[in-house]
Amino acid sequence: MCELILMITLYNKSSIEDVYSASSDWVATESYFVLNASPDLLKQGKKDVQKLSESLLLYSKYEQDKDWQNMYLKAMEYNSYYGQVFSYYPTDFSEYYINSDRLEQIRAKYNFPSIKSYGEILDPYANAAEMFSWPLHELTYFTELYEKNLVPMTYSHVDSTTVFLQILRNILVYATPILIILLFYNDRKEYHDMGIDKTMMVIPKARNRFIFGKVVANSLIIMMIIFGPILCFTLVLGIFDHFQNLSYPLFANKAGISSIHYSFFPNLYNLGTLQESIESGIMTNFGLTYTSINMLFNPYMDFIPLWQGILLTLILYIALIFLYVQINMFITRLIKNPNLALTINIALILALIFISPLTSMEFINSFNPLTYRDPGMNVMGTSYYPWSLGMLVIFSYNIILYLGNRIVFAKKYYG
Repeated sequence: MCELILMITLYNKSSIEDVYSASSDWVATESYFVLNASPDLLKQGKKDVQKLSESLLLYSKYEQDKDWQNMYLKAMEYNSYYGQVFSYYPTDFSEYYINSDRLEQIRAKYNFPSIKSYGEILDPYANAAEMFSWPLHELTYFTELYEKNLVPMTYSHVDSTTVFLQILRNILVYATPILIILLFYNDRKEYHDMGIDKTMMVIPKARNRFIFGKVVANSLIIMMIIFGPILCFTLVLGIFDHFQNLSYPLFANKAGISSIHYSFFPNLYNLGTLQESIESGIMTNFGLTYTSINMLFNPYMDFIPLWQGILLTLILYIALIFLYVQINMFITRLIKNPNLALTINIALILALIFISPLTSMEFINSFNPLTYRDPGMNVMGTSYYPWSLGMLVIFSYNIILYLGNRIVFAKKYYG
């Protein structure tokens, strides 16, 4: 019922959200260019600047009319131009231009204006090279939407492909550990009520099989409870939308999937931490991704198909379920009183969440398993910590807890 209410609420919310809330910053970007350009550049580029101003007006009109394809083209044209502007600035950080070939390929393919004829007279001391990634990300995003003929998503968008991500970020982040704790907090008594032979439990191989089976069985029970309703919502909505958004471009910390790349990248403007970005009001919604300006400057951020983002999120989330189950098993086995074990379990989870908010950028929190409690945020880069690091940390804790449970069961089964 909670999930159904959430779906209805998000559906209504998405209808009033901007398609891409950062588009309002384009006017400010244009002002930046005009203020920092040399007189010669303004003279040569006057027509192009005027054309871009017209493109901005047409973009807004097409967005209001929901003429998505023409809206995409205007956004592509705008970002192609500004991407070229920033590509001419020198920098000591060559990483900013790792995907520069993509801009020229798209520009040439759609015959957008080239500014090579007057790029050489840009101010070489403007230190604007780091801004190159921002228009490149936008250009990539709108080009993929245009070529795939997709309707743009908002942050709260609900369809067959986003059900899992929306329920995870809004409900399951906190509901999952609480559900596991409440469902299995009295496991100690259940073990005895099951009548498991004490003689069997003192045999290491039999005891280890029991522990492994219990972890898997409890985890599967939780998955059936959680994924059952999600699967039903997904299939029902899929009947109407035919899962057409599985290839939707998802803004993500792509480098952080295969290696340990954090989602924030050093920049000359020193925009600060994620928390400071939120407090300064410079956060924006990039489709399903909640992003900061700093993330838009990161050249290692890129787009992955939505189905891949869902799969990566699901894998890390399942690993988290096993972790929660094993934490609960360890505490309930270690502490005889079920109510005390319940209290300690909840207090531990809340403490781990408290010391690692989603805006955290402290290195020590890399080792806190609850830093990865919302795997979708790690995949998308909203969380500073990458998905690959989350998998490594959660997998390691699962191994440690499994060994710990084996020791505790060996010493305290009937204690």
